[in-house]
Amino acid sequence: MTTGQRIAAWSCAIVVGLTLAALGIYFLTVGLDKADKTASVAGSLIGLAGLGVSIFGLVLARSTTSGRASPQVRQSQQSGAKSTNIQSAGDLTIGDRNRLSGDR
Repeated sequence: MTTGQRIAAWSCAIVVGLTLAALGIYFLTVGLDKADKTASVAGSLIGLAGLGVSIFGLVLARSTTSGRASPQVRQSQQSGAKSTNIQSAGDLTIGDRNRLSGDR
């Protein structure tokens, strides 16, 4: 972690801590009913913001992978002489040279 990243991380941690402390003091002073209503509204707004960020991430990920070939990720596991389990983004090999793929 570089010095700039470390400063940014500590700055964010301090801002979040101060915000939580201020919200705690606010909720203690306004009473339980008003604090509950305010927290409900704030929670729903944060949830909607999270939904927007996740949708943005999905759209961004889909647009960057369009036009590229599928990645060739492979994982292999053997537990005996005739038992092989390979997980792949392309083809799947099970057992002794049995192949499952989209090509027939």
